[in-house]
Amino acid sequence: MPFGHVTSRPRDSLTSAIPITEILHTKIHDGDAYSYSYFKGETSGNSVGLLICVGANKQLHMELVASSGVTSQLFILETPTSIGNRGTSVRIRNRRRASPKTTDAVVRYGASFGGVTGVSFGPYYLPADASKKVGVGATISEHDEIIMSTSTSYGIYMTNHNDGVANIHLIWYEE
Repeated sequence: MPFGHVTSRPRDSLTSAIPITEILHTKIHDGDAYSYSYFKGETSGNSVGLLICVGANKQLHMELVASSGVTSQLFILETPTSIGNRGTSVRIRNRRRASPKTTDAVVRYGASFGGVTGVSFGPYYLPADASKKVGVGATISEHDEIIMSTSTSYGIYMTNHNDGVANIHLIWYEE
């Protein structure tokens, strides 16, 4: 039997398949997965800014979800060169509550990026319907995954084109 060494692994009771766990779930168990969420109402033309400063020890494998109840644009910048306000450091949550590990990154809320240059991912457009707003309780969203390099800063900002809620959710693991 060429794959006999695999028989000692747990198997699904219905299909006998070997279960496979996605990497993020494994990193949660290891205590190497983190998250931060931003949620706030913003008036038309205003931007929400997050500055992520990646430490020297580990890359971040970032999953970014941005959603809005109105038409918005999302920008992701690598090494932004014109940061007006660096913002305030926020508490980052280890997704395994009992883990004593902490992230090598710093996330800052309230950063501003006027006249920014840098490597741009995007812009991503989050279009609302013709009335410029989505239905009650509904949102439009954009989802992306980015590997963030060590010792590098990233700017994430979203601009609303109508009054409404802006939501940015970051989930990452480190390697």
